[in-house]
Amino acid sequence: YWAALGDATLNLTDELDDALRCYERCLEADSTFAAAHYNRGMCFYKQRRYELAMDAVERARQLEPHNMNYIQGASEMREKLDAFRDAQPSPDALACFEDAVRRVNDAQLSLSTDRQLQLYGLFKQAREGRCTRAQPSIIYQTDRAKWSAWN
Repeated sequence: YWAALGDATLNLTDELDDALRCYERCLEADSTFAAAHYNRGMCFYKQRRYELAMDAVERARQLEPHNMNYIQGASEMREKLDAFRDAQPSPDALACFEDAVRRVNDAQLSLSTDRQLQLYGLFKQAREGRCTRAQPSIIYQTDRAKWSAWN
């Protein structure tokens, strides 16, 4: 029941926290249910919680070592996790960026909208990485401009 509810929640509503709760309940009843581990990993992945995602998908692969979906999923996730780790800024680079943000804020410069958007995009990329959000509707022009700068 809980696994099916988690699948429906994940696929129909994309409410990741609710889906995770369903998979957790499922695993409380049967900790060897590989599909629940795998789908839990997919939820974590969508939340950009990559370490937890890898652990869950790897657990599914261990439980069903001949399942090609789990083998492929674990391999792809391992590659993405490695790329994510490689892309993390060094503490020095992050400190330098934070200093630049403070200087821009303290200077109270009169910047053009294009320059503000450019800085916003760089800020979001530094803080959150690549844009993974859907493009906002055209009726939300400010949000769409910010999304474009980030993307």
